[in-house]
Amino acid sequence: MEDQLTISIATHADDAVAEEIRRLLPQLSQTAIFDREILNRMLENESVDLFLTRLAGPQGAAVGHPHRPN
Repeated sequence: MEDQLTISIATHADDAVAEEIRRLLPQLSQTAIFDREILNRMLENESVDLFLTRLAGPQGAAVGHPHRPN
């Protein structure tokens, strides 16, 4: 059975989105530093669409990093 994905566009940086970005950022850059204020400003910009891809299901882990249960 193939994993199903859900794709959405982030409209604001709630705690879950901020945590996903914080976890994924080191995969994109070894020198970038996560800054929630910058993330919020980016998402407020009409020219920016941040696509979120998650595994379908109740815990919907973000695609790009392993799911780590709490």
